[in-house]
Amino acid sequence: MTSAMQEKAILLERGRGLTLENIFAATVRCTSGRIWLTQYGDSQDYVLAAGDELRFDGGAVVVIEALEAARFCVCRERPAPPLFAGHWRQWPLRLLRRALSPRWRAAANARHWMLGAGH
Repeated sequence: MTSAMQEKAILLERGRGLTLENIFAATVRCTSGRIWLTQYGDSQDYVLAAGDELRFDGGAVVVIEALEAARFCVCRERPAPPLFAGHWRQWPLRLLRRALSPRWRAAANARHWMLGAGH
């Protein structure tokens, strides 16, 4: 499995902030200045100075504010999708369609009747 890195550089003026949603397998790396970070559900706040970095593994919502003019980058790891990626997401819909189809209901009723439960 190969992975590719996707990197986005961001410049924030002092006191400005932004919210990053659904951060998964990403690293925030401060390259100049200082930034304050907080993650939804995490009681700890973080301050990164030039050269510091912080990794986020779960699907996080992260708020970042520049304590002074700062430049940082968000590096996301994008693993190659596994074979048949997304196929598992479709099975509930397929199952529902099948259960609601008249042909499937008729077959289920016939099986039910054949087993003697239809008397």
